This record gives sequence, C-alpha cells and structure tokens, in this order.
Amino acid sequence: MRGDEGYLLALAYSTQRGYGRNHPFAGEIRSGYIDVSIVPEELGFAVNVGELLMTECEMVNGFIDPPGEPPHFTRGYGLVFGMSERKAMAMALVDRALQAPEYGEHATGPAQDEEFVLAHADNVEAAGFVSHLKLPTTSISRPNWSYSNVCNRSRTMANLSGYNFAYLDEQTKRMIRRAILKAVAIPGYQVPFGGREMPMPYGWGTGGIQLTASVIGESDVLKVIDQGADDTTNAVSIRNFFKRVTGVNTTERTDDATVIQTRHRIPETPLTEDQIIIFQVPIPEPLRFIEPRETETRTMHALEEYGVMQVKLYEDIARFGHIATTYAYPVKVNGRYVMDPSPIPKFDNPKMDMMPALQLFGAGREKRIYAVPPFTRVESLDFDDHPFTVQQWDEPCAICGSTHSYLDEVVLDDAGNRMFVCSDTDYCRQQSEAKNQ
Repeated sequence: MRGDEGYLLALAYSTQRGYGRNHPFAGEIRSGYIDVSIVPEELGFAVNVGELLMTECEMVNGFIDPPGEPPHFTRGYGLVFGMSERKAMAMALVDRALQAPEYGEHATGPAQDEEFVLAHADNVEAAGFVSHLKLPTTSISRPNWSYSNVCNRSRTMANLSGYNFAYLDEQTKRMIRRAILKAVAIPGYQVPFGGREMPMPYGWGTGGIQLTASVIGESDVLKVIDQGADDTTNAVSIRNFFKRVTGVNTTERTDDATVIQTRHRIPETPLTEDQIIIFQVPIPEPLRFIEPRETETRTMHALEEYGVMQVKLYEDIARFGHIATTYAYPVKVNGRYVMDPSPIPKFDNPKMDMMPALQLFGAGREKRIYAVPPFTRVESLDFDDHPFTVQQWDEPCAICGSTHSYLDEVVLDDAGNRMFVCSDTDYCRQQSEAKNQ
C-alpha cells in the first residue's frame, strides 16, 4: 500500500507490453470505509477509534490447467488507502506477477522479482535518489573549468558532511513549499504534506524542522528556542543539526535572527516583517479531544461548526468559574478557521494577532502544515461575560525585574522556597543589560 503509484503502473504495464503478453480483466473493484478498532487491555473489548477509506481490486489473469486440479483463472489482489482505483489495479497486476514461482512460471521480468519490486517501490526513496547523486559534488557543465575549480567545489560541499543543503532533497523542499503557499493562502487551514523521516524521533520537532529546512537559505540567521530558552536540549540539538547541514550562522538574539524555530513559546521581543517564526506542533487539530474522528473534524471545519469548542470553554466556566485552559488556547484566524496555536501559553496568544512576521506551523507526526500570514487577525475564543485574559504574576522576574513577560516558577530548595524568572532567556538577558547600563 506504500508503493509509489507511478512505479506500480509501470511495473504492471511491463507485464502486458514489455516482458509479457498478459490480457487481464478486472474481476471486482470496490471502495468504501472500514472501521478501525482496538482492544484496550483495561477494557477487554473492542473500541471503535475511527474509519479508513480503502480501495481494493481483484484482477483475473492467467488461465492455467494444473495436474490434479480443474482448470481455473489465477488472480491478483490490490488494497490501497483512499480512493485510488488505478493504484489498486496496478497493485493487483503486480501481485499476480509475483505469484510466478507458485505456478512454476519462469521469472523473466522485473515485476516477477520480489526483491526488486520491494526494494524500489518506496516513493520516499524513489524521490530522493536523484538528489543523492549530486551530493559529493555539483554537476559541471562548462568544459573549460579547471580541475582545481572542481576540487575546490568538492571541498566546499564536503564541509556539509555529505548532506544536501538543509538535509532534505530538493524535490521534498519544493513539495513542502507548495504546501506552505497553500497554507498562507488559506490562513488556519491544515494542509496535508508528505512528511519525511528525519534523524530524530517524532515529538522532537520533526514538523518544524522540515519547515525550517524548506525555507532557510545560505544568508539566513537561525535561532532555535525551547520553552523560550536557547540552552535546553531540544533547542541545542536542532540548532547544531542545522549548523551542520547548512553552515548558516546561528544566534541567541531574537533581533538578529531571520528564521526562528520555536517549541511552545513566542519570543517577548516583537518580531518584524523580515522574520519567519516556525512552530513545532504535536497535535494540529484543535477539535481532536472533542471529536477524535478526522472525517468528522474536517467536515466541521468545512461547515464552520465550532459550537462544540464554545461548549468546551463553557464547561470550564461551569466547573471552575473561569476558562481554565492555559495553553494551546484555541484561536480563530481571519474570522474563519479555528486553529490550535501549538502548546504555547495563552499569554502568547495576543502576540499572534496582526504579527508582522510570517507564522508557520508544522506537525511532523500528523503530516500537517498551517500558517498565519503577516498582519492577519487572530482572535482567542471567549464569551462576552467571560473575556479572554492572560496569566498574571504577583512577583517580577528575580533576574531582570520584568513585570510584563511570561515567568517560569523555579523551586530553589527542599523547603519550598521559589522564585520566578523570565521564560525567554534572550529577553531576560537584554533587560538585565539595559538595567545595568
């Protein structure tokens, strides 16, 4: 089901007009939804968790008359995700070709070689192999270039440790950029994209990394923060990764950065129209915990049926007397789509409204991209009698004395003594320097 459709079509066609002269016909083609269920150990019975659109095909081919059995047709079977009759039919033809050893047929074509078919069917590998060929050097088209020029260029590329610029191949970058353009054209809309495997596990910012790899250039300056800090494990790992595969300059100062990748914070320093901020998103669907079925949430977005989200906020008021959601607070973008702003604290929500910088959101595990263009209206959901408010602190930052930044609570000792410090380490440093001048 994972094989590239074009590859399967070519293999299937080779069984009829290349390496064979078969004349198959479609016995049955069906498409429909199937239920997906799991059996949690705690419950002991099946629970329906969703549904999948599938297409299957049974292709009749190869009339045989084996000894000891009545004459009969042979069959191939294909099953694919989504509505894709061509891919299902091609898969059924390839499946029948791979049955050649079972019927004593000589394997004369590539479609009958199981090792060849499986080794080359992956569309991720197929898309990247051409770019891989140019990694050691760049192509040389001018015959009068000297050998020394070629060697110098090879040494320059070797500085990138053998990787394509920003790790991803160019075709993948173009695919992601097209998704970004669509996301910018429809603010708040979740655009699916073909996420790639990255050299780090899901949950560590693979969606944001793919966005950064697709938009960063050689002249950019990169800043990476995790919960506002520049020196945490996630931020340091991603910053070193891009330093290795791009060679671009990195910084810890928000003012100097042109591309900012962030996990769960927006910098306190106001961003400008020359900057791009990229958010790492674990769960892009704001309705996920209200309606777990993707088919239903997509319909709700299409029909702009967001009453259930208002009910969720009202339940907070009924239980606690106020809206208790403190992070990933839902917003409405450009008066249309309700969007998950990523798990940033609701303290940062007002910064998104009419921000001059382009805001991009990437979910690697869910393979979704969405965006907020510059100077776009972003409103936090609320009620007239319970307006949206942000967190407040009774104490200033213990380091810089700021009273209007987001503060982290730090426990100092076993006695329970604590202090509050700025979450944004760069902003705290700037405020401290300004105070000491």
